[in-house]
Amino acid sequence: MKRIWRLPMLILLPALVIGAVIVQDRVVTDPAPTVRLNEMVPTASPDDALSSTWYCAAGSATGVTTGESAGFAEQTVVIANASDSDSTGAVTAYTESGETALKAVTVGAHSQISVRMSDLITA
Repeated sequence: MKRIWRLPMLILLPALVIGAVIVQDRVVTDPAPTVRLNEMVPTASPDDALSSTWYCAAGSATGVTTGESAGFAEQTVVIANASDSDSTGAVTAYTESGETALKAVTVGAHSQISVRMSDLITA
C-alpha cells in the first residue's frame, strides 16, 4: 500500500515547490524608499542663496566629558566640503545667556574639519 502513495507524492511535492516559486515571483514588493544623502544631514544652501544657517539647540560645551559637571551632549560640529575648491565660512556659538563666540574656518577641497564647541565657548 505504501508504494501506491509514493508516486503521487513524488509528483505532487515538486509541483508544489514550482507553484510556490511562481506565486512568489508574482508578488510585487515596493522597493525601499531612496533617501538622498543631502536630506539626511544639514547642508549648506545653494550658491545663489544669500546665507546659510543651521542650528543645533541641544548641544553643550562644558569641555568636560565625564563626571558630575559634564555636559549632557558635548557638541562637535563636523563641516565637510565635497567641492573641488577650498571653502571658507564661520562657526558662531551662542549660549543660553546670549554670549557668542565666532571662529573662522577654512575647509579644503574634498575634506572635512571638526570644531568642538567647548574650544570656542563654555555653555
